[in-house]
Amino acid sequence: SPANNAGATSVGAVDINFDLSTSSSVGPNSCDDMTIFPTMVAPGIGVLTTDKTSGGIYPDSYATRDGTSFAAPHVSGAYALLMAAFPEATLEEVEYALALSARSALDLGIGGDGVGYGKGLLDVEGAFNLLVPLDCVDDDPGYDLDGDGVFSILVDCGTPDDCGPENDTVYPGAVEDCLDGLDNDCNGLIDVDDDACPTPPPPPSGGGGGGCFLDLVK
Repeated sequence: SPANNAGATSVGAVDINFDLSTSSSVGPNSCDDMTIFPTMVAPGIGVLTTDKTSGGIYPDSYATRDGTSFAAPHVSGAYALLMAAFPEATLEEVEYALALSARSALDLGIGGDGVGYGKGLLDVEGAFNLLVPLDCVDDDPGYDLDGDGVFSILVDCGTPDDCGPENDTVYPGAVEDCLDGLDNDCNGLIDVDDDACPTPPPPPSGGGGGGCFLDLVK
């Protein structure tokens, strides 16, 4: 489906009790098995919306409807509201704020692993608050979530953007951990590809590596 595009914001549907609709697709993304799917959830069950009147035969032009087709417009509207409120913000910043502010399945009191909720329930006010410029101090919500002193892309605090806003071992200038599979210093290079990590020696002739690299970087 179009929502499987990794560049799209996919939306699942929940009811008034935050229960996921049985018709709402659950990840992982069928295109790459890595992208969170859906991106988030929004109200999509029992939504009061306009309806056709068939030329006046049905005078009540409102009806309640279910489905992700009624959840997705909530998120589209959120994008529109935030882009209008913050015309200087980029699409990436608005997208980041919506994802970061979404109320997780745990926050909603949902049992289980929360699969199907993505980042969580749309929270437009939360996203708005993240985009409002605040002072650059560690306790500002959303700007330095992990307390590493490096701030997110949502505010210019005179530091490089934190490429790992929820991991205090990942930020520009951090020491590269050569074995954790992360780009700790935010230079686009991971583990042994980073110049900060020693290059593993070639295995001795005859095969076998004997764990030389692990011994080398410990």
